[in-house]
Amino acid sequence: DVAPPIDIWRFSEAPAINPLRLSGEMDDGDMNAVLAQAEGVADHLQARQSVLAGVSGANFDPKRISELVTGDPALASQVLRIVNSAHYGLSKKVGSVFRAVVYLGHVEVRNIVWRACVSESLEARDPQTQALVEELWAHSFACSKVAYALARSLNLPEPDQLSTTALLHDIGKLISLNLWPERARGLYRPVNFSNLDTLVEEVRLGARHGHLGAEVAKAWGLPEESVQAIGEHHMPSYLPISSFEGGRKALALVHVADLLVHATTP
Repeated sequence: DVAPPIDIWRFSEAPAINPLRLSGEMDDGDMNAVLAQAEGVADHLQARQSVLAGVSGANFDPKRISELVTGDPALASQVLRIVNSAHYGLSKKVGSVFRAVVYLGHVEVRNIVWRACVSESLEARDPQTQALVEELWAHSFACSKVAYALARSLNLPEPDQLSTTALLHDIGKLISLNLWPERARGLYRPVNFSNLDTLVEEVRLGARHGHLGAEVAKAWGLPEESVQAIGEHHMPSYLPISSFEGGRKALALVHVADLLVHATTP
């Protein structure tokens, strides 16, 4: 027998269950609502394919991307707002999209494009929920950058795809906050979400956010290893990575990036 794993946030024994069997019990109406949200995001993603293509892979051209971003006022506003946010602490405000793109780099610009597409379809309805959504995006952006750095340092193929997968690992939480804000707010504050909290989430929402996120990722046509990583990103705390089939490296990378960001977040 293998000793039960330890939950790193509570330092208590994990429950004696097989977490992979927890898929949630949502009715068809709930899942249809989730997929309708995903479809709305997909429309925005389709409209911005040229920008996303430009910030993926090795052919990053800041001048070309700046032109595409400038032609999309909503996206340009997001880029300038984020580069001038307190997170970057720049001593002088940036007013040029080109300068912002050069400063941010392709990973951050890609994250902003994804955020714009999601946010335009999933607007928080009240200040409390919006504040929590901002925290979740900050966490997701950090996970994306950590995953990209890890992938590059380990010479893993397709670091951009792995970075995007890490960005979207909590998309199920964002969907839940949009559809069921009152129930979800109590679950996802603080953002530092324990693995044991997934059991409470199962009862109160009817499904884990990973399960919801995986369904959304499938609807967007993301690669199977991304779907798996989004769906099971908490599970390697309970089970050895050898227990999983398919894209284990993507799952392990997203899991580690998530843990590192949680561990270093005040």
